[in-house]
Amino acid sequence: MIELKQWSSAESLDDEAELFEVPGLGPQSHPCQQAKGYRNQIANHFGALDGRPEAVKAAVYLHNATHSSVKDLAMGAVVEGVPLFTKAERGGFIEYLRGNLANEPGRMAADRLLGSPIRPNKPFLRKSAEVIRGVGQFDLLDKQLDAFNLVKTRVRLAQAANTKRVVIITGGPGSGKSAIAVSLLRSQIEQGNRDRVVYATGSRTVTKTLRRHVAGRDMEFDGLFRYYLEFANAEQSGLDLLIADEAHRVRKNSQSRFKKEWRSPRPQIESLIQAARVPVFLLDEHQVVKPDEVGTVAAIIAQAQALDVDYELIRLDGQWRCGGSAKYDVWVQRLLGLGDTDCEWNGDVEPQLWTGDQNFEVVLADTPGEMEDLLRSKIAQGLTPA
Repeated sequence: MIELKQWSSAESLDDEAELFEVPGLGPQSHPCQQAKGYRNQIANHFGALDGRPEAVKAAVYLHNATHSSVKDLAMGAVVEGVPLFTKAERGGFIEYLRGNLANEPGRMAADRLLGSPIRPNKPFLRKSAEVIRGVGQFDLLDKQLDAFNLVKTRVRLAQAANTKRVVIITGGPGSGKSAIAVSLLRSQIEQGNRDRVVYATGSRTVTKTLRRHVAGRDMEFDGLFRYYLEFANAEQSGLDLLIADEAHRVRKNSQSRFKKEWRSPRPQIESLIQAARVPVFLLDEHQVVKPDEVGTVAAIIAQAQALDVDYELIRLDGQWRCGGSAKYDVWVQRLLGLGDTDCEWNGDVEPQLWTGDQNFEVVLADTPGEMEDLLRSKIAQGLTPA
């Protein structure tokens, strides 16, 4: 797995060297971290590689850079056996390839890999419990990794300078928002900030499920998962990091029927921003469920500006769930008349007929019984119904 970059230079943003400023691209994660994520993703999910994780190698080649122009990258390039080469080390890169590639043709190996069964991801709640307890990790890729490192950097800088910064992360189903959220929670626990971080949602069902299946009865994780309402009258910047997952479900204000301290006329977005040095809002604007839910990118930005707080926006693209289809996502958005600033169309475009996707099938079932029969047949074929 070779990560090719056209970068000609890169400088670390701070002493921790988790983000690097790349001209024309802004803050970027270390490419060796990206390559490691892809390597692990392949090794962990391709059945043909069962018991042979060492069969997958990874490296980074910066063919436009010199050692001196990316010296900050080179200083942090030792990432679990993922070497980094620049154009000045072209000879070393060639030797690396020769040392890992066989002389004979690779058609049979390629066929085994391409025909390999793909192991599905572990159920999210089980995986999250492992990550929280430090016995597993999510392999964050591309913009997921950038978002994760950006938030960690902003928390560290906000702690040092006693400042505030809003981070907004948007993405569709399967784009990795919740994986980023759980990974951030674990990273703060590892750094000794257990009492300064909270994972909040606006859904009673989601919060109770996370408490039961992720935190369990372990008192070490008591209080990690909370409701948006609990921050109606929270202490100003009482937390270092507040992770607001499913932020599209934020309400106009906090109006609890049960607890007076959970009531406030202030906008709920304002309450969440005020509660932490770095409030992180993860949302999908197309998943608003109830009429009084007001969580949108525009609303969060407007509230941050009203409070004179700097903000950053990261849009996740792609799908990382097994069997996902970006083409299907766009088709559904057209069908429902949902506009999207990241698409070439704007919601006024008429729905289109489904023309198919090579690795994704759309089937119409008229009755619950027909749906059940359809699901059983697909599972029997070894497929993963969505």
